[in-house]
Amino acid sequence: MDLNQNREEIIYPPIVCLGFTPWNGNYAKSTTQLINRLARNHEIIYVDYQFTFKDVLYRFLGKSDLDVGPIIGTKKSLRVERTDQGTDVNVLSLPPVFPINWIDSESIFRFGLKVNSWLIRRKIKSAVKKMKWDKIAFVSAYNPFFALDSVGKLNEALHCYYCYDEISGSPWAQKYGAGVELDYMKMVDMIFVSSRTLQKSKAKTNPNCELIQNGVDFKFFNDYYIQNGYSREPDKVVIGYVGSLDERIDYALIRKIAEQFSDAEVRLIGRVVYPDLLEEIRGVENIKLIGALEYEKLPKELSKFNVGLIPFLKTVFTKNIYPLKINEYLAMALPVVKSNFSELPEFDSLVYTGDTHEEFIASVERALDEPDRYLMKERIDMASSNSWDFSVAKMSRLISEKFN
Repeated sequence: MDLNQNREEIIYPPIVCLGFTPWNGNYAKSTTQLINRLARNHEIIYVDYQFTFKDVLYRFLGKSDLDVGPIIGTKKSLRVERTDQGTDVNVLSLPPVFPINWIDSESIFRFGLKVNSWLIRRKIKSAVKKMKWDKIAFVSAYNPFFALDSVGKLNEALHCYYCYDEISGSPWAQKYGAGVELDYMKMVDMIFVSSRTLQKSKAKTNPNCELIQNGVDFKFFNDYYIQNGYSREPDKVVIGYVGSLDERIDYALIRKIAEQFSDAEVRLIGRVVYPDLLEEIRGVENIKLIGALEYEKLPKELSKFNVGLIPFLKTVFTKNIYPLKINEYLAMALPVVKSNFSELPEFDSLVYTGDTHEEFIASVERALDEPDRYLMKERIDMASSNSWDFSVAKMSRLISEKFN
């Protein structure tokens, strides 16, 4: 898809994106997938994760390997990063902020937000001045906390909120997240959401709410499949999951799958967010925890799968999810089995869905018994239609039109 089409008719404004996830990390992030591609037409500053004084202290105590140089000023805080899309993004590291999430008083918490927002805003304004930008488009990526007090204070011509999860269902944000987000959404010019369920919810507060679905780096995954095919081991079945191991996962279901398919390997690839939640599956011999892998290694790992799993619990949080991994699996022509955690009707004819543990396990059985090349073309075509390029083109157009 040519994102440069009609470039002469459109002015692509510089974008400052306040991120909620670190720029670097061994897991796929929708924000960086979008930013890497928006940088084809827009100049970008990505404001990196907001580390606290506690994080810096832990580094000096030897309890983490955080690179504190850009945070405390011994290294450049604004640097240019070349992305996997061949684009350049200016990444801005912030000075440390105060840890406030532990505060039980909302009024004191909100005062802390104002202080931290002031620290962050000063750094952003300095970086924008250094870039010699006049007006900017500002995008807060799932970060209403530090953006709330900065609406209209960054010399922005457009202020947008990118929401990719239901914040009220996030364990870390349950005290104040919903209230802060509600206040913030009323103030912004436009909201981008990653699922139809989120769109229905957020549009009640701000009708300028646009759907920017999660996509897939189709060429990255499909090219590997086309060139290498599958690399499954003879006489070994791998039932796999790629993604964070966090509160979304139904660990009791994973244990049942491993017990039902005792001759198969249940392979879980991803960062462990809450180690205590893994107690349900510890000691099960055919469950293999691989840990987080570099994004570049994922196609090779997926090529070893016989079935790709999305074993999410059905909760307030997950019902709003449009999972990145579904299109990554499909780009590799893999059969997919998911729980009925969210409304994803466009995939109904291409993936298996289990409402209960018993139905999920029966669906895994059907997926393993599929005839050769069953629905392969249809699955690949679906993934191709959900390429990140389509989402980025829409987002870029909306930002540019509203800005101008």
